[in-house]
Amino acid sequence: MFEYKIDAKGHIIEEKRYQYDMGDDVIRTEKFIYNEEGKVIEEISVPREGEASTTTFEYDKNGFLIFENDLFGSKYVNDEKGNIIAEYSVVDGDEELVSGYRYNENGLVKEFKEYSNSKCISTICYEYVLDNHNNWVRRMEFLINGSTDYKRTLSKITFRKIKYAD
Repeated sequence: MFEYKIDAKGHIIEEKRYQYDMGDDVIRTEKFIYNEEGKVIEEISVPREGEASTTTFEYDKNGFLIFENDLFGSKYVNDEKGNIIAEYSVVDGDEELVSGYRYNENGLVKEFKEYSNSKCISTICYEYVLDNHNNWVRRMEFLINGSTDYKRTLSKITFRKIKYAD
């Protein structure tokens, strides 16, 4: 379960994650800091045990995410709509492709590819059921077998229940 604190502008400024199997204990708290455009520029993650970590985010002149700086670093390439289409791991100035994305006509991820040493190691395809507001209420994930048969295997179904204000 998640619990959110929202600021006056509608931004999530704190997220608490609860773990059911151990009661209602908070397992992690995330705090967010925003820039003037409403983009997250800093995320502070505080686990129940251990040390806090900070991730910073950088955006281009169009407001598209281009860099995430955590323990390592991630560089992003965006399409003309701002969707992330490629993610590169950045370590000591060296960049390596780690993932790629393709989107459907509604801007939802339809394909995710994971790479290692510039070679695709897994592909997940997504299919959605939308409600009357064009928000997804069911997402199906299919693993694609990378051999010559390209067999699709349903691996996960996620349901969302959305309550709309009148």
